[in-house]
Amino acid sequence: MPFSRGLGRDIFFICISGCCVLLIFYLIRPLSFSGLSNFSLLGFGLVSILSAIVYIVFTHYLYNRFWEDKKWTVGKEILHSLSFLFFIAACILLYGHLTHITNLDLENSIRYLFYTLLLGLIPVSIRALLLRNWRFKNDLVESKKINELFSRRKMAMDEKLVEFPISRTETLRLTNQELIYLESAENYVAVVWGANSGIKKAMIRMTMKEVISLINDPLIVFCHRSYIINLRKVSEMIQQSGSSAIVLNGLDRAIPVSPRFKTQIKEKLLEV
Repeated sequence: MPFSRGLGRDIFFICISGCCVLLIFYLIRPLSFSGLSNFSLLGFGLVSILSAIVYIVFTHYLYNRFWEDKKWTVGKEILHSLSFLFFIAACILLYGHLTHITNLDLENSIRYLFYTLLLGLIPVSIRALLLRNWRFKNDLVESKKINELFSRRKMAMDEKLVEFPISRTETLRLTNQELIYLESAENYVAVVWGANSGIKKAMIRMTMKEVISLINDPLIVFCHRSYIINLRKVSEMIQQSGSSAIVLNGLDRAIPVSPRFKTQIKEKLLEV
């Protein structure tokens, strides 16, 4: 998730914080936990940790599948965090009922879940704001490093002809020096290139994967699920509305950059 520190680190911190909370509850036995056996207390702790890991893994998968290229806001992060607490609380309630430790009646369950969300609202909001600021600073530092790589990149004139099939009888022929970027457009791909008369655009019926395989150029890469850019044409990387974007020479628009592809772009620049 964009406001997290990565799936592996999230799981690690869940395990560490879960063990710390379990130790505190074991030592001081607050409220209704005073009558629980060590085995029952350990069960509640393990259920909390496992349910938190399941939720984090599942939402990371959903984010990578559906949300990676969309803007992630503080509000969405707060809702995500509250859903995280709600899911853990529901799992704890269910575990207590199945083991006959607690009584799962509707009124108590609603009250427990309501107070979980109410008490969690302030800390998760503070966390979301702090992580947003931390992420923004990291993105600025990362963009600065990538811009330094852009300024030092080798502009090799290894001209290569690429042929894009427009129809059975028509072919678009471009060199890798002319191509600026490609954009997914449903069942088509928009090819944008620079010519003597200015910027030109053509539509071809191919998938993005087919196009990148056809081009086969180390400096023409994905920067987003819907965009492929020519690194030779990049002016700079900027921060736009809290997200990274690429400015291309000769264009009056910025191309969005996904966090996953941002790392790949940096690796490509280090190779050339």
